[in-house]
Amino acid sequence: MQTDTPESMASPGGRSDTLHNPEIGLAPTKARNLRRMAEQIVEGGRGVRPDWDFLESLAGVGHKTAGVVMAQGPFGVPAFPVDTQSTG
Repeated sequence: MQTDTPESMASPGGRSDTLHNPEIGLAPTKARNLRRMAEQIVEGGRGVRPDWDFLESLAGVGHKTAGVVMAQGPFGVPAFPVDTQSTG
């Protein structure tokens, strides 16, 4: 069974479950978001598409991540993802 599809990631015991590592504080949240995102993609029935509103509606996806998908994914949409968090 392929493990890198939304269907497999949304299923119980799917790849998103293996991301939980108690030594990394955010891993449980990221794993939950990944599972929910996969469920949203499967429920939508149209796969991932080059639509800002759709991408930003997915669990755990903000504007920067949507920009990376738009520019680096199969869509080739010009985008410039920027991290606006400061460290100081």
